[in-house]
Amino acid sequence: MGEFVPAQGFQGVTVGLTLPLWENRNRVRQAQAEAVAVAQQRNDLEVQLRGQWQQRFAQAAQLQETVNRYAEVFTNHDNADLLYKAYSSGAMPLLNYLLETEYYLSTYEKQLQAQRDLELTLSELNGFRL
Repeated sequence: MGEFVPAQGFQGVTVGLTLPLWENRNRVRQAQAEAVAVAQQRNDLEVQLRGQWQQRFAQAAQLQETVNRYAEVFTNHDNADLLYKAYSSGAMPLLNYLLETEYYLSTYEKQLQAQRDLELTLSELNGFRL
């Protein structure tokens, strides 16, 4: 090493020592804080998933009840044959027959939609299991 200042001249060997006292002082704290943050994120995710699962389960139970009620209505109150007999015998005008048939078909469509929603919800619940 050399130092060339006009009034002084230094030429020789220089030995230096570097002590990393403050370089890594917060790494352990940072690692501990990151570990705590990851654990909290995991807990939050578990709580969110459990809440979603419970919500889907309640929705599936409600849809199952709706589908069962529709099935009960259709098994106990199937009046399609009676409506046709009343129309064909002339006891019911065409407009009333068509309106009653439309009510029946719209209710049947609602039953099919409820069954579809139930199957979708059950498939989501099976996805949570995997």
